[in-house]
Amino acid sequence: MVYHSLDVAAVAAAFWTCSPAIRHSFKTAFVADSEETLRAWILFFVALHDLGKFHIRFQIKAPDALHTAWPGIDFGNTRCKPYDHGCDGFAQADAEIAAWIGTDRRKTPTAFADWLAVVAGHHGSICRPHKPVRGYATPDIQQQDAVARQTWVEQTTRLFLAPAGLSLGNVPRVPDTAAKNLLAGFCSLCDWIG
Repeated sequence: MVYHSLDVAAVAAAFWTCSPAIRHSFKTAFVADSEETLRAWILFFVALHDLGKFHIRFQIKAPDALHTAWPGIDFGNTRCKPYDHGCDGFAQADAEIAAWIGTDRRKTPTAFADWLAVVAGHHGSICRPHKPVRGYATPDIQQQDAVARQTWVEQTTRLFLAPAGLSLGNVPRVPDTAAKNLLAGFCSLCDWIG
C-alpha cells in the first residue's frame, strides 16, 4: 500500500513536471502562494488517496495475507462487512484529523477533510461526510490501525510538505466544484497508472 501510494504520487509529479497544461489547470483552479506550494499539497493528498487501506476491515478481505502479515493475532471477532476503503476510510480519517494536526476537533480546519474527500473517493467521485463504523474489532486492533494512519500522514508530511516549508495546520481551501473535480479526476488517473 505504501509503495503503491508513492508510485501514484510519482505519477502525479511526472505529470506536473511534463505538462504545462496540467500545471496551468491547477494554478487556475486553486488558490496557492506559489506553484511549489500547490504541487506539494497535490502530491501530499494524492499520496493519501488510499489511507483507508490502513484498516482491518480492508485487510481482512485477504485472510491468508492478513495472518501472514500479522502472525499470532486473533482476528476472530473482527467483522468483515462491506467496506469502501475510499469513503469509509475517509470517514475514519475525518474523525482523526484533529489528532494529526494537534488541535481541538471543533477548531480543526475543514480544508484537510475537503482535500481528503476529493482524493479518497476514487474513480473521480468525492466522498461525503459520514460517521465511521465503531466496534468492528477489538480496541487494540482499532488503535493499531489509527497509529498506522497517523504514521503514514506524518511520513507523507515529511516527504511532500516539509520540503516546501508547509505543515498540516495550513491546508489551503479547495475552492469550488470544478477544482474538486479536477483533483478527483487527476488523482484517479494517477492511481490507475500507479
